[in-house]
Amino acid sequence: MNILSQQENKFTNFLNQSINQGKIITRLCLIKALENKDREIAANRDINRFSIIRISQRTIITSIGKITFKRRYYYDNYNDSYIYLLDAFMSIPKYKRLSNELELKILNNLALLSYSKAAKHACDESYIVSPTTVANVLNRVDFSPKYKEFDKCNKIFIQIDEKYINLYNCRNKKPFFTTTIFTSKLKLYVTENYQRYELANRTILLSPSKDELYKKINSLLINNYKLSKDTEVIVSGDFARYIRNSKEKILAENIIYIPDFFHVQQYAKKLLGEKLSYDIINTNETRNSIQEAIKNLTIDTKALAGNFTFGLPQKNEESSSAIEITVPLYLDGELISEATSRIQSLRTASLKRAMGV
Repeated sequence: MNILSQQENKFTNFLNQSINQGKIITRLCLIKALENKDREIAANRDINRFSIIRISQRTIITSIGKITFKRRYYYDNYNDSYIYLLDAFMSIPKYKRLSNELELKILNNLALLSYSKAAKHACDESYIVSPTTVANVLNRVDFSPKYKEFDKCNKIFIQIDEKYINLYNCRNKKPFFTTTIFTSKLKLYVTENYQRYELANRTILLSPSKDELYKKINSLLINNYKLSKDTEVIVSGDFARYIRNSKEKILAENIIYIPDFFHVQQYAKKLLGEKLSYDIINTNETRNSIQEAIKNLTIDTKALAGNFTFGLPQKNEESSSAIEITVPLYLDGELISEATSRIQSLRTASLKRAMGV
């Protein structure tokens, strides 16, 4: 059974023919407009400076097909050089056959299609762009981002983490190292239920290697964030060795490392037992104790910031193995172990209530 009727097929054929004829008419109009512009330039040129040598053809490939037009070739008596005035007026680069709008369409298609299919869907059927040409277009593109420059500030925060991403034709996920650099938090708006904040002077980096990541960080700190000797740099992240030792890679004199609250909370749960629930850890008293410890580490013990260590399980050890933590800090005049003791008491009380004791 035919789903489409004959009348619909006739309309489809008529539509395709009209589109093709429209492309042909558009190409002819473009050729005529370019050649008329060339004659206008020749009539209004400085005769003493520009001498006509010959008339040459040029072909440019566009998304609606191939355009071949004629324009004049001149000799510049002042600069002792040769030039196509029409090409200079229209900003057409030398030796370039693909138009900018066609290259943009091909690059957009490359996000989902192969080289040959990306060119096929971007070009008119009357002309085929080879995969080699598409590869050359891709190689000419400058993908380096343009980062904003910010005013000098007294404190800069650097959040470092890594992501594992699936790549095409890669069996295993590949690690990429990410960094968010910012200076403070700005209150965006307030509602009845919550407050929303926006990081000020934020810059996001992505790099496939640690060395390249630190090179980008140092370049941004110096050129975009106006890093000086008085600027305080605070590095935050998990307990990975390269993050803890980042002060050796980042070119800042006043730099400290602070573990983020999420990972401190996560390892506290492992330290105090697998049965410890997040409801116990997330009490106001526990959160205030951990936040106060991090605050004291930032303000009172900058000289000792690199002395505390986390003895984490190795890859071949069981997850239930002990985690050793050494923190040279006090909370309100008492050892930090008192804070963990209060967490243990809450855990015991919770277990007793669950058992009906």
